[in-house]
Amino acid sequence: MDQSSTRTHCHDEDCAEERRLDALKGFASLESFEELLAWTEDDVDALQRSNTPLLRRAQPEGEHGAKVMLIHDYMGGYNEYESCQGLVVSQELYSCDYLQFVETFVYFSHRLVAIPPPAWINTCHRNGVTVLGTLIVEPGSADVECILQQDELGSFWVARKLAKMAKCYGFDGWLINIETSFSLLSWSAAKLEGFLCQLRAELGVDGKVVWYDALTTLNFVWYQNTLNYVNLQFALAAGSMLTNYAWNPDLAQSGKVRALESDLGLENLYFGIDVWAQNHQKDSKHKRITWPKLFGGGTGTGLGVQVLQELGLNVGIFAPAWSYEHFNCHQSAVERAVWRGTPLPKDLSCECNPQRPHETAPYQQHGIVQYAKAFPAGSATCFHTNFERAFSRTHDGVLHAQLGSQNIQP
Repeated sequence: MDQSSTRTHCHDEDCAEERRLDALKGFASLESFEELLAWTEDDVDALQRSNTPLLRRAQPEGEHGAKVMLIHDYMGGYNEYESCQGLVVSQELYSCDYLQFVETFVYFSHRLVAIPPPAWINTCHRNGVTVLGTLIVEPGSADVECILQQDELGSFWVARKLAKMAKCYGFDGWLINIETSFSLLSWSAAKLEGFLCQLRAELGVDGKVVWYDALTTLNFVWYQNTLNYVNLQFALAAGSMLTNYAWNPDLAQSGKVRALESDLGLENLYFGIDVWAQNHQKDSKHKRITWPKLFGGGTGTGLGVQVLQELGLNVGIFAPAWSYEHFNCHQSAVERAVWRGTPLPKDLSCECNPQRPHETAPYQQHGIVQYAKAFPAGSATCFHTNFERAFSRTHDGVLHAQLGSQNIQP
């Protein structure tokens, strides 16, 4: 046996052990289309399945706020505290205390197939929040053409597998993020449209598919930052679309017009905001742009939501755990500043100093909640909560994570 075969064999053994340990935590994800093809429901452990159905919220009356989609991207995903088993932690971590203002939660990581941990599904469902997994195809991904493959009956096997996964693990749909081109021999915009239509149909009327604004009908990645003629075909097939994060009010307005002219409708169009952009606005080498250009993202996230709310549009907030990942202290206070516009702690420090972009943004009284759609607690017929938080202390003062037990908050 040559050395390369030995290395591959060892790598496979390591991966198998890693997957076994992940399963004990309730985690599941796939790294390749080969793994996706091999996946069956028999592979799924009971610990990896959610056990809480989606609460059917009552619709708010006279509420004109923007619907909020959160695209979770926290420290790479599948963090220990997100385990279904819970564990002792040294400090509180991201759990989103504002789920009453959230319509959809997307679990995002840079693995080909990111399946939401059951702890997140249970918490979100208990609070009436729809949960999506992510299919992300990045530059360098192998076997991308699998997405367009059909059997003799015209069925797309990738769509079929993804729909079965959502039903098996107990979540509600998928964000489809294709960040690379297909080979010329395999490419067909009609086939990709068919893939999205089949996925949406197999998920059923309660499922949700969101197309991300990256790959265009021209078969190359070209972020439009709006809805237009080169992404409308895929947005309609999916039923919803999330734009890239570098939009401006004019692009948002043009997207609004196109949505109204088409069958997509305003309720299914989300404009992205990159929370991390505030860190990099003076960094010419790694500059990240989101609206507003001067203060966008970070503590200024609500300023962008305000513009979208005034246009009757919805928002997709990327990396909402920024306050916990970027700062080493006062994380919950920073999250309150982002969501409620409350003052930041005076002794707050971070690597962005001395520019202090987070303090100079006019964030006070412009928190996300001022412009987001607020959903009533409970369903139309019942309400129950024990006010359980995602973290609590035992009788001896030890801090314990229990993300999956988080209930409706006061």
